[in-house]
Amino acid sequence: MSIRHTKYIARLKSTAPNRLAEGFFACAENPDIINLGTAENRVMNDELESALRNRQEMTAYDVTYAAAANDDKLREALARLYRDYFDIKDAKASQFSMGSGIAFLVEKLGLVLCEEDDIVLIPKPCYGCFEPDIVLCGAKVEYIDLDKLPEKPPEKARLLILTNPGNPIGDVIEEPEKLLEWCYQNPNLHIVSDDVYALSNRRGNGYKSIAGLPNAKPEVVHQCYGVSKDWGLAGCHAGFFWTRNEELLSLMKTAQGCFCLSSDTEWLITRMIGDITFRDNWIQLFRERLIKNESTIYEMLDAGKIVYRRCDYSLFIMIDLRDIAGTPEKELYVWRELMHKYRVHILPGYAGFHVDEPGFYRVIFSIPDEELIEGIRRVVKGVADLRAAAATNVE
Repeated sequence: MSIRHTKYIARLKSTAPNRLAEGFFACAENPDIINLGTAENRVMNDELESALRNRQEMTAYDVTYAAAANDDKLREALARLYRDYFDIKDAKASQFSMGSGIAFLVEKLGLVLCEEDDIVLIPKPCYGCFEPDIVLCGAKVEYIDLDKLPEKPPEKARLLILTNPGNPIGDVIEEPEKLLEWCYQNPNLHIVSDDVYALSNRRGNGYKSIAGLPNAKPEVVHQCYGVSKDWGLAGCHAGFFWTRNEELLSLMKTAQGCFCLSSDTEWLITRMIGDITFRDNWIQLFRERLIKNESTIYEMLDAGKIVYRRCDYSLFIMIDLRDIAGTPEKELYVWRELMHKYRVHILPGYAGFHVDEPGFYRVIFSIPDEELIEGIRRVVKGVADLRAAAATNVE
């Protein structure tokens, strides 16, 4: 008996395939492939293992529904983190909703705010997996360029999803106050800022969330955060939605049903961000290690004559291989050659992040030293061989 394809499945099938998952699963199935594609923070593994070893002794109560739902300490810790590091000075514990990652929360936000054929705006280049999160609500995703905005937002736009600092470039949005004023021309448009890379700044600059700006209207400006990047807990799948809009917060909780974080995950995150000494030491060491690895990757790419773009935030940089990957087909070819022949995974920008021009790749450096050095060595070797082959073909 065949399964009837619902509208949801039809919409999923109609979206362009994203390349992020292909490389991720290839690395998961082949441990000898060095993964410089998936944006994970593994540069803090030793500190994380220490926190895991010092976890609490669990009791029978800790695995009950009641224990998982009792998340007051985590909410307080999050509010303090937002006040101390995100410049959201009025953040309160009562303003959070939690979910199994930011993707889960974006999906619920779409279901709460959007009807079928409404528009969700996403600036490009961008994280390539927001679109599947929006599909369920039936809204249409429209990619926009923040440097070339129309006079005002589309009338049917109901949600603008920002990633700040950005992915895949690691930049911060310039003149965010003006962007908000542009958005306010559509009174039905909500703005959510995904700040998942907020603590990855490596130049000592304090991060200022768009949600904390003086002109951020409480009823329409919201924020998401998670623990996969800054805190190295990607496998925990924990995300947080913050808003001053009490009605929206209530609707988000309604949409989430009985969901709550597992009590074990909740305890670990509370331990890491609720202990102020541990939290602040972690953030400082995290930044120091990113700076060290950033220096390593720049030095190796310079030696390999690979052009790259510097940035102050993020776990990654963009490299420019347009000389050998200047078409969509060549971009995918180079990506797969590096992955399957040279055993190193980096992510294509045009195919994976809606970068306007093929040939750019995102490369992470938030991994242990030896793995990073070997991974970049493979990239440099593969690129050199591919360039030599391309030159031979031209001749």
